[in-house]
Amino acid sequence: MTTGPPPTVSEAVDVVLEALSKVAEARVLLGVALRAEQEKTGASANELAQRVHGAMSRPLVLRALRNSD
Repeated sequence: MTTGPPPTVSEAVDVVLEALSKVAEARVLLGVALRAEQEKTGASANELAQRVHGAMSRPLVLRALRNSD
């Protein structure tokens, strides 16, 4: 972390919320890319999970595929 003074609770919450927002945006982007790849190639969820090199498990790939834009 840091050697400086600790953040306030409010500052820490802001950082966490910003990180969660970025994760949510990344999941939407990945979902769009996965659905496009599936439409283009007919790849199964298992094949798509292998293509993301372990970054996501099959259940997470399935959830990303189900989410709408």
